[in-house]
Amino acid sequence: MNAKLIQLRLPSEERPILTEFYFKARSGSGADDFASAFAWGMFQYVADIKCRDLEDAFYLSNNPHDIDLSAWFKPVGGHRPYSMSVGDLVLLEDGQYYPGRLFRCASVGFDEITDKDVIQAVINIIQEEVLQDA
Repeated sequence: MNAKLIQLRLPSEERPILTEFYFKARSGSGADDFASAFAWGMFQYVADIKCRDLEDAFYLSNNPHDIDLSAWFKPVGGHRPYSMSVGDLVLLEDGQYYPGRLFRCASVGFDEITDKDVIQAVINIIQEEVLQDA
């Protein structure tokens, strides 16, 4: 199965309101929790991962040193992905659901996000990156 890693990044501009948006997105699951982070461009599509499941995607994104990642982990758009952490989003393209199922990396495991507005915002981020690379 394929997964797309969308990472939450704190903007370099130091403003308390941006920090608030960042931490709300790290712990949220609904459109209201993510809206400001999407509006401020805090999410970036950074990598494609070939994996068996979410735990596999997490392992591969955290740069294991015991395998050659080139066949499994592909950075996108010149971004340097950080290790997957709490608040990062993973779009699993499993073939059963279109466009896939969206999950947020939680402090333990993953939470599925079913809010259609959040899923569409993630798809928009991915499409924008693909268009820029074209």
